[in-house]
Amino acid sequence: MNERDDLLAMVASLYYKLNQGQGEIAQRLGVSTSKVSRLIKEAWERGIIDVQIRMPIRAILRWRMNS
Repeated sequence: MNERDDLLAMVASLYYKLNQGQGEIAQRLGVSTSKVSRLIKEAWERGIIDVQIRMPIRAILRWRMNS
């Protein structure tokens, strides 16, 4: 990882893992909220952010029955 990747990973972690708002992150880093938004978008595009949704089997079965 390079410094850019480190920044992207830090911003993504603050946002998704620590539930900090973009405004909080912007203030912490001394940048605009628009910049934070762009960093999060870049992290998605570069595969730094990966989302997993875990669903109990009963929820899957209920969803399939209602489809």
